[in-house]
Amino acid sequence: MSLIELPGYKLCIMGIRRSPDGWFDKFLNKLELFIQKLVMKDKILILCGDWNIDFLHEDSNQKDLTNLLLTYNLVNTVQSPTRIMKSTSTLLDVIIINKKYYMELATVIALGFSDHQAQVLPVLHKKHASVNKRILKRHFINDNMREFEYL
Repeated sequence: MSLIELPGYKLCIMGIRRSPDGWFDKFLNKLELFIQKLVMKDKILILCGDWNIDFLHEDSNQKDLTNLLLTYNLVNTVQSPTRIMKSTSTLLDVIIINKKYYMELATVIALGFSDHQAQVLPVLHKKHASVNKRILKRHFINDNMREFEYL
């Protein structure tokens, strides 16, 4: 799991990969803990990645995950297969977003780099809010370099 927050855009993006051999209940519990924390921030929340749960075929795990997402008003924007093999097609990769920011389905694109397809989702965001930021950097001027050499 990795998370990036873009405060100026009121956006949190979390990339998640669930191992197909991992315990589903443990994944679901941890996912809910993170969703609870992120939903309280009132930001656009995007959860994405390979979750190894086939959204094309309903089973108990898929139902439990879908119910969890619905509880927090989240929706999967990927609706077509993301892993296409000779004899199977599955939807294992997701882009989940808050319902209130959901505009359209994600586009699935075959790039040829992997056995998984790429997903693209346009996100409507408010104008970038200015955020005060402090940048620290070194000034490579001759006097500073001479002092460094002297020290």
